[in-house]
Amino acid sequence: MDEDREYIDNLADNAADDIMDGDEVKEEAQTKSVFKNKNFVLLLQGRFTSDIASTFYSFALSFYILVITNNNALIQGIYLASTGLIFVLVSLVGGVLADRWNKVKIIFGSDFIKGGSILLSLIPLFIFIRNGNNIGQVVVLFSIGVINSIIQAIFSPATTAIVPEIVERNQLQQANSFGQGLSSFVSILGIVLAGVFYAILPITVLFIMVGVLYVASGITELFIKVPYEHENDQNLTMKDVMHDLSDGFKFVFSSKALLTVMFAVLLINFFFVPIDSNFFPYFIETEVTGSNYMFNSFLKPELWQSIASVIFCVTSLITAIILGSKKQKEHYNKSIKLWLLPFGIIFLLSTIIYGLFIEKSINVVLISICVTMAVSGVSVIAFNISTSVVLQRDVPMDKHAKVSSVLNIGTQGLSPIAALLGGIVLEFAGCLTLLIACSAGMFLVIILLACSKKVNEL
Repeated sequence: MDEDREYIDNLADNAADDIMDGDEVKEEAQTKSVFKNKNFVLLLQGRFTSDIASTFYSFALSFYILVITNNNALIQGIYLASTGLIFVLVSLVGGVLADRWNKVKIIFGSDFIKGGSILLSLIPLFIFIRNGNNIGQVVVLFSIGVINSIIQAIFSPATTAIVPEIVERNQLQQANSFGQGLSSFVSILGIVLAGVFYAILPITVLFIMVGVLYVASGITELFIKVPYEHENDQNLTMKDVMHDLSDGFKFVFSSKALLTVMFAVLLINFFFVPIDSNFFPYFIETEVTGSNYMFNSFLKPELWQSIASVIFCVTSLITAIILGSKKQKEHYNKSIKLWLLPFGIIFLLSTIIYGLFIEKSINVVLISICVTMAVSGVSVIAFNISTSVVLQRDVPMDKHAKVSSVLNIGTQGLSPIAALLGGIVLEFAGCLTLLIACSAGMFLVIILLACSKKVNEL
């Protein structure tokens, strides 16, 4: 009897455990809104202001360098290449710092430094503008670009790595979707305002706005609270840096799927950067300016880049909102392999339209660019969200930043070379040659990624 009673008691205990486990699973399945997380909301608020500042800065610089150099695409390419190379190289150390130091301090400190450096640069910039010294202006702009690239390379890994520390595991897709959605919304607002402000304000006034916005962002980020466990790692040695970098590289190279995606994105970026950074400003300045484009009675040429960017951001925002409401997946291999296909196809079609109509109708080309941006917004944002969730879910917490940095250099490593080559091709061969080479290259890489079996494990 005692044995029977003991058996019955064990069954009851097991049943109770099962009920409790079931309740825990049910509770976990009901993902809370990520907006109830104060730290995540503060991070988004800081990013909102910081991204607005970055959008103003990038938009103004892309056109102003062409203006003061008499549309010299080579100088523009050198600027993009030098700042891009610095960003890629410093990103590795940035990842090590973010894993060892207080991420919150890195985030708000970076915004303070970016804002301060831009505000201080206004003194020599104003003097050179007043004296008509374009070479001096170029030197100042290159100097600001170098400083901001260094700081941004430290800032980016920290903002990426902090997300899984302040949100729950089953909120990662939600957090990344809304984070990407916020970036799209900021770009919509920022690019529209940047186009308007650039057309009506002196560059010095625009830089004052950028500096103040960066400082305001840093103030918001001061209040983020994250557990910090590395109080004794302030004295970082070169041996520590090399060890952490080796650790990050070993993790990335241990996953064939991750390695395949990294190399694919590296090549896609190599072909996309010249279109995004070199072609668009050059096309606006040399082809749209002075032509009989539609709505020229009230739209300045530079605003067409704003329009194209806004379209990209609107479709990105809609896609991010939709994905943010979806349940987080177990596997993302199909999303990673297929979402970029429309992106590659639409750029090929846009290049064909450019070649056929650039001499006949600038308006057809402008419309095709807008359609390309709409499709690209959907494809790119969906791909980015899928890869972000996989990385934040599968990478150990103490390796997030260093792995992020390794992937940064692995995906952006050729971008400086691409920007330099893009400037050379534009200067000596023209827009169509650049578009043909880049769109064909992107499409080929995207097809190879879609056919890869190694990505299936993600």
